[in-house]
Amino acid sequence: SRPDEVRGLLDRYADAYRRRDVDALRRIGQVTSDSQAQQMRDYFDKTPQLDVEVKILDVSRAGGKTTVRFTRRDRFKDPTGQDVSKETPPIEKEVVETPQGLQLKALAN
Repeated sequence: SRPDEVRGLLDRYADAYRRRDVDALRRIGQVTSDSQAQQMRDYFDKTPQLDVEVKILDVSRAGGKTTVRFTRRDRFKDPTGQDVSKETPPIEKEVVETPQGLQLKALAN
């Protein structure tokens, strides 16, 4: 997969967060179980007006595998109306090609 395809995948990832679309997150591989889906719904319920920005740190290809490292910044208002901005530590995922297009897959450690 080429870097522009990986960028497109992460654009869809960020867009799914912004739209609070758990099904879309499942399709791209971020959500892989019903319990994760419920955790996402709980998170979305707690973060009204969620804005999500993804920054790609690195895309590497080795041994036929493509790996992407990125951070996600979530911006939302807390219950008191204060603006909150949280950035994740670097997230590393394998990018896999499926008949439905590129998906994210947790790296096997």
